[in-house]
Amino acid sequence: MTNRDRLRLLGEALHGPLWQNAVARDLGVGHRQVQRWVSGEYMPPDGVIRDLIEVAVQRQAVIASAIEAVQA
Repeated sequence: MTNRDRLRLLGEALHGPLWQNAVARDLGVGHRQVQRWVSGEYMPPDGVIRDLIEVAVQRQAVIASAIEAVQA
């Protein structure tokens, strides 16, 4: 799996089909940079994937906490 595949998989899991702008905000980069990665103009660096995994882990914790709160 390439970093481009990882970016797309994580982006869609986090934000659904319109994920690119939201991922750009998550990573603090311009939306054009994400578009360049997706188009194949540039390969997303390993650090970007690590950062996006961290965003996903944090989001997972927030979601788990919200679920726990509403089930109490």
